[in-house]
Amino acid sequence: ELKLKKGAIFNVDKLRKDMEFIKYKVADKGYAFTRVTPDFIKDEKTHTTSVVFMVEPGQKVFINNVIISGNNRTLDSVVRRDMYLAPGDLYSLTDMTDSKNALKRTGFFEDVTVDEKRVSVEKMDIIVKVKEAPTGNVLIGGGYGSYDGLIFNAGINDKNIFGSGLNLGFNVEDRKST
Repeated sequence: ELKLKKGAIFNVDKLRKDMEFIKYKVADKGYAFTRVTPDFIKDEKTHTTSVVFMVEPGQKVFINNVIISGNNRTLDSVVRRDMYLAPGDLYSLTDMTDSKNALKRTGFFEDVTVDEKRVSVEKMDIIVKVKEAPTGNVLIGGGYGSYDGLIFNAGINDKNIFGSGLNLGFNVEDRKST
């Protein structure tokens, strides 16, 4: 699955992608502080270079705590349900990335950052910082049509009612024929 291929022309972008790929694969096994370093072995006679990846996985890391901040309205439980890692879980870089993306997709937050804070050699805290986004709207309108006459409508909608993550809306329409 690596991008660099034997006999192909060297490409630094492919090297970086391969390093990231290896890091994800190892970090998904619980090694949060994995370091991947390329080593180049040059052959002047054949004008080729071999790339050897040095992987230092370190210790396996477990989640100590998930700390959430910035959610003045949205309940912690709503944020936690989109976090794929919880206290006691083995670290996974893919789950960290997917958690951040899931929180962004809710539409409840303008900005989401998920940071890692090392607590010990084998433990880390996940720091989730969110910035609330407006989730509700009020609609008031009116008009006139030759067929229906006067039309009045009003509505209110919130996709995060009381910070629960539930969607609630109410609309009223009145038609007065002339």
